[in-house]
Amino acid sequence: AWFWQPEILNAQVRKLQPKIAINPRSGWQGDFATEEGDQAITGPIRPKPWEKTFSIGAGWGYVPGDAMKPEKVIRLVVDAVVRNGNALVNMSPDADGDIPQTQVQTLQAVGAWMRVNGEGIYATRPGPFQPVDGVYGSTTRGKNIYVHVLSWPADSLRLPALPGKIVSASTLAGAPVRFSQSGDGIVVSVDAAGRDPVDTVIKLETASEPAAVL
Repeated sequence: AWFWQPEILNAQVRKLQPKIAINPRSGWQGDFATEEGDQAITGPIRPKPWEKTFSIGAGWGYVPGDAMKPEKVIRLVVDAVVRNGNALVNMSPDADGDIPQTQVQTLQAVGAWMRVNGEGIYATRPGPFQPVDGVYGSTTRGKNIYVHVLSWPADSLRLPALPGKIVSASTLAGAPVRFSQSGDGIVVSVDAAGRDPVDTVIKLETASEPAAVL
């Protein structure tokens, strides 16, 4: 993998542009890690910044065929963000520069979801809760915690305890959230009609900023 002598190349580039962010493609040395492909993202919050790269089309370049379903795109983005990652999403224009209609429809559906739930994605940091694969993850900004509920194992979801007090809770789509808080943890529940089939984003407003995970 040492095909571009990254210790030499990166030093030359940084001399010319000290603020540059370098990916690891020149020999597995970079400022952030890269994970390529549409495989599911699992595990805890990752300490080093990283990026999930995948294509919503059948290939990195133009290949006729169906696009990735918007539900899968949203899940990959959410699963990256709650683990300290960024998402680099590729689309595949044809020879005339047109985005295939199937990919357009996917992007429009993702955009519609982001207009409602983007507050829990953009300009956030991961935590304070460690992700539970396939169930939930969390992000935070200021005094707000955003719990991304990917599936409901029961009528309610139990979260770890927080030192700070929760003062309000609702989904970003505006549905009411019932919650209780004690030294043993937090329990939240949302009626079935208020749940998002891909990711129900619950906004917990706290009295003080939660402690940073990283």
